[in-house]
Amino acid sequence: MLAKDRGDRKIAPLVAELGERARLGTIRYAADFSDVAFVSFYWTRVEAVVGAIGDGLEGKVVIETMNPLGVTSEFVHFHDHDFRHNNSTAKYLEERLPKARVVKTFNRLAAPLLEAAAWMESPVRPSVFYVTDAFEGGQVARQLIEDAGLVPVNAGPLKGAR
Repeated sequence: MLAKDRGDRKIAPLVAELGERARLGTIRYAADFSDVAFVSFYWTRVEAVVGAIGDGLEGKVVIETMNPLGVTSEFVHFHDHDFRHNNSTAKYLEERLPKARVVKTFNRLAAPLLEAAAWMESPVRPSVFYVTDAFEGGQVARQLIEDAGLVPVNAGPLKGAR
């Protein structure tokens, strides 16, 4: 189940490419549908997206992949250094979704490096770090990282997401 904040225009081609393996839904429907949810959205939209999720991710594993980027009206991205100094997107989501099992991972490698073709010829597989306070969430993340052909590295508690 795939969902996109503020319309599905950009995600519709992926849904079409995946065919019967994927469906498009609202953010809330995707949250209700899932056992494990990957969340990745513009950080400036956090309140709107969390509001749309509601209680749909209670008791579920949330794989959080974001970095706190701001966006100007000219679509220039910048790091929110004030936020990063004392917080992380993962800890913030954990506070806003207190009954979810939040795991921070898949945010340290550029998207093209996460594609199998980028490293299939290499004798060394990339490592992917994950942090969490939820043991079960960590096990799910570890398995997903391994399933992607990458090497999972437990980097400790969620406070390490900073």
